[in-house]
Amino acid sequence: MTAPPNTMSSAISFHHPSFDPDAEVCEALETAHELTRFHRATMPRRARKIARFLQDPACLRAATTLRSPTAADILIALPETVLPDTSLAAALQNRCSARREALTGGPDLAQLSTVLHMAVRANRIVTPAVAPDAAFHHRPYPSAGALYPCELYVIRPDAPPYRYDARRHCLVDYGQPVRPFASVETGPSGLPEPCVLIITAELARATGKYGGRGYRFAALEAGHLSQNLLLAAAAVGLPALGYGSYFDAELEDLLGVDPLGEPVMAVILLGGNTNIN
Repeated sequence: MTAPPNTMSSAISFHHPSFDPDAEVCEALETAHELTRFHRATMPRRARKIARFLQDPACLRAATTLRSPTAADILIALPETVLPDTSLAAALQNRCSARREALTGGPDLAQLSTVLHMAVRANRIVTPAVAPDAAFHHRPYPSAGALYPCELYVIRPDAPPYRYDARRHCLVDYGQPVRPFASVETGPSGLPEPCVLIITAELARATGKYGGRGYRFAALEAGHLSQNLLLAAAAVGLPALGYGSYFDAELEDLLGVDPLGEPVMAVILLGGNTNIN
């Protein structure tokens, strides 16, 4: 049976002479966005599911049990944080996107620790009344239902990918091999590679409570977290760039994540700066 026109039923569609990627993608995006809407007709059922979620101790315990290090993981302690003497107003004023060629090398561990502490580290604990043995570890950015589906990975030059543990404020070497970050840009620059911060979203954390709307919430969270990281970099005096020129499948393979269950949502390049106050 021949597939109807304007479908993406198989990979070969991408190579068909009549394939228009913009038209195909726009159509798919319209469908995806429609699936994330709240409608009056379906909202009562969704509201009941959310209410059951909030009243079920097992659901709340599962929601607060985020990924923890395993016995095979290596925890890398980060230095004690020394907060910069910079106001939020100054960080907002000074934040700008660095040029790609200006991002050479990466921050040292002390600078990286400061950025992660300010932007991501869990800063308070809330225990739900119906599940006193569960604890939501809140972070300094919004997350729908405090579910925090977004994970943060760190790739430093000549090092394996690390996952950042926002509760313990440490890097986790979870066994991935050392491989270079691959971007769309052609050819190596010959300059030291920057530090790469990668935000993924473990979608089931959000969709389990909010259905399709959870995808939109996860994307919003990735944006909130990205801005936190960029502002923290500005406060510390590090050049940074929100970066989109990467191959998704290759980057997800480098991290060892499920491209459907935990896709890459955002990437930030973080350069080094020895002139830090």
